[in-house]
Amino acid sequence: HIPQRGFDLLTKQITPSSKNQKWAIGITGALGDRPNYVAGLFAEYHLNKRWTVISGIDYVMIGGRSYYNPVAYIYRTGLDFYNTYRVNSIPDLYNIRIKENYISVPLTARYYQPIWRGYSAFAGVGIRYQLLNIQEVSYTLSSSGAGDAIEKTYIRSADQAQHRLLAPSAELGFSASFGRYKFQASGLIRTEPDGENKHHPRHEPKPEIRVYFSRKF
Repeated sequence: HIPQRGFDLLTKQITPSSKNQKWAIGITGALGDRPNYVAGLFAEYHLNKRWTVISGIDYVMIGGRSYYNPVAYIYRTGLDFYNTYRVNSIPDLYNIRIKENYISVPLTARYYQPIWRGYSAFAGVGIRYQLLNIQEVSYTLSSSGAGDAIEKTYIRSADQAQHRLLAPSAELGFSASFGRYKFQASGLIRTEPDGENKHHPRHEPKPEIRVYFSRKF
């Protein structure tokens, strides 16, 4: 009998190491006090076990603001309604309503403090750059609101809309990881890029609740 020589090939399942998962990509949403609503996409890069950098693109929808007439608008915002929205100087102009949507790019640095297994607390500071502003403006020619409202839409840059280009923010939150997936929620204190708060800082800061859901790669 001739013994058969050979060898066994040991196999090992290779799983991604958390050390190699530097990137996470996901979706985010927020609810503010105006009210305002945020939906966006983001990417998070892990510099090390504690520090990350987050950026993405947000679409922000701000609820309507109302002003009785142009005098009330000037008093609350510090801006001239007629010049800001290129409206002819109509003496009897009332019930001004303004809705705003804008696209912004946030950039945030975060520090994570592990609590237990996949759970962490974090703190972050950041800044938001406003790219594009869409304003829907309506008003009536009667103080009672009778008659059809005159509506206009303006698509312009933040500078043309008398807005800040940059708005800082700070946040505190928690994070829960489940394998490659992560859920995060934070309370955010932010400044608004809109004209009203630009000219009246007492209206700031503004609170916001934000959630994130992402997958590591």
